[in-house]
Amino acid sequence: MDNQPKQQRPVGNLGTRRKFIHVLDRRMIIPLLVIIALLIVSMGAMWLFNSSGTESVSAEVVPISAMPNLPSGPTYCKDMVRSGNFSTENTCFAELAKLNFNEDYCLGIEDIIERDVCYSDIARIIMDTNICFRLNSYTNDPGVAKCMFDIAEDTGVFETCFLIEYNIGNFSNNHCLMSLAQKNQNVGICNLLSMDEPPYDKENCIAGVDIE
Repeated sequence: MDNQPKQQRPVGNLGTRRKFIHVLDRRMIIPLLVIIALLIVSMGAMWLFNSSGTESVSAEVVPISAMPNLPSGPTYCKDMVRSGNFSTENTCFAELAKLNFNEDYCLGIEDIIERDVCYSDIARIIMDTNICFRLNSYTNDPGVAKCMFDIAEDTGVFETCFLIEYNIGNFSNNHCLMSLAQKNQNVGICNLLSMDEPPYDKENCIAGVDIE
């Protein structure tokens, strides 16, 4: 038999460690409870803020100037008329076209005349003569010519006048050139008139320009 004495386990050290861990655990409980309480309070505050903000927006009448640029669905303008923001769907589509600088909204306008006005307005706003050709008329129609005429006057670019495909009459390219020459007091533009057909001829054009 082995007469060697058996080694005792360090009971005292193990008990000390258990006591330390137990104390440490109790010390961590309070900070954890504080953190959880703060999280609950902050989440409650965020919920109250979001719910109150939603209620205030829904209770207000949205002004036309603050309308979203894009319609939320196919019945957007119909809903806007029902809510009293517009008198007709045509005016709603025309306003959307202006807000978005996009002539495609004019397609929603059923009345042909109002649709052409919408196209003309957007063409002048973004100064794009290509939109003039979307008017419900032929290329040499006065409606298209006037659309280009207005853009030329707004921009002061006389080259736009040459896009008008006829020379005689109101809103012709001669009329356009003469108007710009007199508006800008530039007699050189008068020399660009292609035909001497009164009243939009070179003589009348020059006479309307102040030459020092």
